[in-house]
Amino acid sequence: MADFTEIADSLVALLAGIVYPGGTGEASIINLPVAVYQGWPNPPDLDQDMVSATRAHISVWPTNTERVTAVYTPRPIPLEVVAPTITVAVDGDQITIGGLSTAGQNVGLLIDGAAYGYTVQAQDSTTEIATALAVAISADQAATNTGPVIAVPGARLITQKTGGTGVMVAPLERSEKVFQITIWAPSPAQRDALARVLDPQLRGTARIVMADGTVAVLRYRNSIQTDALAKQGAFRRDMNYAVEYLTTQIAAATEVVHTQLNVTIQQSNEPLSTGGAIGGKTIYS
Repeated sequence: MADFTEIADSLVALLAGIVYPGGTGEASIINLPVAVYQGWPNPPDLDQDMVSATRAHISVWPTNTERVTAVYTPRPIPLEVVAPTITVAVDGDQITIGGLSTAGQNVGLLIDGAAYGYTVQAQDSTTEIATALAVAISADQAATNTGPVIAVPGARLITQKTGGTGVMVAPLERSEKVFQITIWAPSPAQRDALARVLDPQLRGTARIVMADGTVAVLRYRNSIQTDALAKQGAFRRDMNYAVEYLTTQIAAATEVVHTQLNVTIQQSNEPLSTGGAIGGKTIYS
């Protein structure tokens, strides 16, 4: 999650689902159209709806009351992993590229201990993937391709691996912000009817799942009711809820298909010194 406006959007969706349990094409729970939105009401629109008693409003306002509850060292964790759709089949010294070519996937080959890889690009065909791999292999040994089939004459051991794409999420900090959910109704009865349904449902919704897979925690703070705008035909109730949410960074990632460790062994012609200790024993000449 990157911004508290995403929390406000989630609250609007939650409230709309409560007010219109059968969908917005059906009547609301108070049999009066209800506008649910993020932000503060537009005064002319609100005045007209209240005076004409044609619509109630529910506004979601992010207040200035907030605090940071925790800060984290960014450590990316997998959020979503998409399995590879490209395939690689090995038969002796021949390698066949198949399946569905999708950008971002990795194809890895290990041939006689040497590693070769290719990241699939947009619009790549299986033949183009095979050609790119054949060119890379031919830098070390003979390799050609005919269409999607690569031939590596004389290869003793060939293994393959494909890797898909994914999304990584890194938690940055956890914050708590208070949101003011206000009911604006043309009559006290309609205001109270909305509040009687909304308040218990919101208090019973402890967690909201966000688009990035993280969870926001919803906590009731307090309610304020006022009839100060009764002369304008508006009856109001404010319900304040604190939402604790995680701010994250999201990045695309690709699966590693192979790793290679190169070890160089150096031989020394110098004689072993006498009197040296090996594993707790002393060698004497």
